[in-house]
Amino acid sequence: MVAIRPVQASDLSAISALDARLTGTAKPDYWRDMLAPDRHFLVAETDKGALAGFIAGEIRAWEFGQPAAGWVFAIQIDPKLRLKGVGTALFDALVARFKAEGVTRVRTLVDLKDHLTGSCAHGRRAACECPVGPHGEARAPRQPVVPRSVRVAAATRPPNQSRASSSTA
Repeated sequence: MVAIRPVQASDLSAISALDARLTGTAKPDYWRDMLAPDRHFLVAETDKGALAGFIAGEIRAWEFGQPAAGWVFAIQIDPKLRLKGVGTALFDALVARFKAEGVTRVRTLVDLKDHLTGSCAHGRRAACECPVGPHGEARAPRQPVVPRSVRVAAATRPPNQSRASSSTA
């Protein structure tokens, strides 16, 4: 069981350390900037007070003519605690905050190399959008939201590969 709460400045060193361990890049200034008042930055901690994970996002309105949507910038879970509901608890808490501000859609981008990407990112999508249900829960999307460039790249054969050679492989 984890407790979800807003991030405090005193959490930033543990957040930066977890992120650097998982991504290979230290970026403490980036995480400090996430404390901006218009951002939603939450931490999950174990019953012993240790960092279990974090999530950061904000509400953006009228990008590309679209109504307000919640955007998830980052979610990181301690690898020892993955697949134990920590990510789901963080995501649900963030979605509840978005819903309280009138948001009905949540969006994020997913790195194609990541395989633990959550329930709204099935398959090899580069982006996903989840409708928010009447009780604040995120529901799986009806269709993938994939940029055209990703669809085109996925359908293109490598150079110098003929149709005949690809059908015999």
